[in-house]
Amino acid sequence: MPHLTYSIDDGLATLVLTNPPQNRIDPQMATDLAEALEAIGHSDARAVLVRAEGPDFSFGGDIVDWPDADVRELRTLFERYMQVFNQLERLPLPVVAAVHGLCFGGGLELALRADVIFAGETARFGHPEQTLGIVTLLGGIYRVAERAGRARAAEWALTSEQVPARVMADAGVVNRVVADDSLLAEATAFARKAAK
Repeated sequence: MPHLTYSIDDGLATLVLTNPPQNRIDPQMATDLAEALEAIGHSDARAVLVRAEGPDFSFGGDIVDWPDADVRELRTLFERYMQVFNQLERLPLPVVAAVHGLCFGGGLELALRADVIFAGETARFGHPEQTLGIVTLLGGIYRVAERAGRARAAEWALTSEQVPARVMADAGVVNRVVADDSLLAEATAFARKAAK
């Protein structure tokens, strides 16, 4: 799997985005994620941890080819992403996301599929779609609204503001903000506790 790896150890499945530095979401990553989720769903895993390699969690979709694609191609692509992301959300297991660096667009959409989000203290979140002249694509605005309320979700989506982790936590989107250098250890410990 070139853009994502997974492992299962003592009941904890770990999904790692492995396409740094931006961990852009593209069709290959969606395929890798679908295969990993299928395997995890048939394993003895009792919890899932989602994390990323590199300086940032994910900048979101790989938009390079979007301007040359027609509406049908884009719709098919986004429906595929939605299907796979929802597959993660519907796992009958607790899912914990460990977010560091920048978490934008599709990366935010993916993190919001987790039940619990841990964020490093310097992490920043956002919907950059407005800077591209498009709307949010995969339901993230609704998931932010479920956690933070409609007004806050609309404001962030309409402005493409980069929202600090602490603000996201105060709004109820992020569960815990921890020191950057202890993010992985704390998120993993929580996920292992959930697995037990």
